[in-house]
Amino acid sequence: LGQEGAQWEASIPKVLKDLEGRWGITCGERLHGGTESLVFEAKRGDGEPVLLKLGLPDTNLMGGALRTLQQVRGHGYPMLLEFDVAHNAIRLERLGSPLATLKLSGNKERRALCHALTKAWCEPDEPEIWVNGADKAEWLSIFVQGMWEIHGTPFKPRVLEAALDSAKSR
Repeated sequence: LGQEGAQWEASIPKVLKDLEGRWGITCGERLHGGTESLVFEAKRGDGEPVLLKLGLPDTNLMGGALRTLQQVRGHGYPMLLEFDVAHNAIRLERLGSPLATLKLSGNKERRALCHALTKAWCEPDEPEIWVNGADKAEWLSIFVQGMWEIHGTPFKPRVLEAALDSAKSR
């Protein structure tokens, strides 16, 4: 992230302190696995667990992610509790353990995902602000192909071809 990233990283303690004061939370450990944000465990004053997400520089949590969370109002996604445009931060309901840590069988994991998606997939209030399926499929095709190459072709070409064919059929 270069110089901008270093400045942003140095500002994190001050940003967390500011958000803790305004939102009445206490931040805990940083959770791992995010790609476009840092995620911290936090607790409200009454002890209720929540999450705090800080968007990395050059990401915009206030764009698509915020619109999605506002649109679905907790159906299939965590409930959006607060957001701060200046700090590119959102406070979310804490749902529980990540699915990947539950060691479910493949079938049970797929059922859990499908259950969440049936709640999340809804008719948008403002359809014109959302990315359409064709544009998203094109973006995913480019992204998957690029990641496959960047990471040294980590899986068989037929798997890549199946993913690209699936996106093309959308």
